[in-house]
Amino acid sequence: MARPALDHQSIRFLLDVNLSAVDLPASVISSSVFAGEAWRRALARDPLADSYADGSAEQEAVKRAVEYLTAAELALGWTVMSEESFAGGDYRYRTQAFDGAARAALLRSQAEAQFVAYLDEAVSFFLPGGFAVVHGCRGR
Repeated sequence: MARPALDHQSIRFLLDVNLSAVDLPASVISSSVFAGEAWRRALARDPLADSYADGSAEQEAVKRAVEYLTAAELALGWTVMSEESFAGGDYRYRTQAFDGAARAALLRSQAEAQFVAYLDEAVSFFLPGGFAVVHGCRGR
């Protein structure tokens, strides 16, 4: 099965509802740095992510998760311009405060919710056995 096509406008909306295709082109979203990395993360979470039947609930959940993950990758470097001016050959701009790391964390948690919805396991992260608490008196 082929990977489902991502909805670029949905990814733009996850970052900012005012974004257009001019502000964030599909070629940027689809690049290996953003969508490619999102697919790598999805396949690490679910190795069968790109093999579900077309139109299946699993494929739709994977597609939504990859869209969230792509937006999360974009959010890490995102700035929000609030004002631009080109007065007298001088270019000035102002940006709004935007916490890209917090937005990326939120988007990744939404992606995880998509995976949990169809996978049997409810927890994606586990504590390796070497870091577990062991009772006893070592070192005495």
